[in-house]
Amino acid sequence: MTESEEDRGRQHNSGDTAEWIDYNYLRQVTQLNIIILGNAAGAPAQPVPPSLSPMAEPGAYILTWIPDGSAAGYAISFRPVGASTYPQFRYVNASDAGNVAITGLDPATQYAVSIAGLDGNGRIGLFSPEVLTP
Repeated sequence: MTESEEDRGRQHNSGDTAEWIDYNYLRQVTQLNIIILGNAAGAPAQPVPPSLSPMAEPGAYILTWIPDGSAAGYAISFRPVGASTYPQFRYVNASDAGNVAITGLDPATQYAVSIAGLDGNGRIGLFSPEVLTP
């Protein structure tokens, strides 16, 4: 957490001293960690993994889960397996949560799907473990 780039020549030895710490970087990382912890503490709990069932239309799935009564909505993440970036999330209100159709996915691509609860202020909780499309 204290270095943006680890120097293995100074790691865990007498050369690993305070003079080599980038305090501006340390401050930024610490602030980010505090913000993330504060956000997670006020957000809905992590949901259990959703169930995923294929629909008749290729590239379409029904995503089902038991909604959390404290969540104002949900973010749905679906990324191609092996991709290092995530497409834009889809959002659903609490009134539409629990049984959502996801359409328009490439039927030749396997996706990792997960959900996260949102509170009334837009704070996002932890994402559920991913489930894979068949």
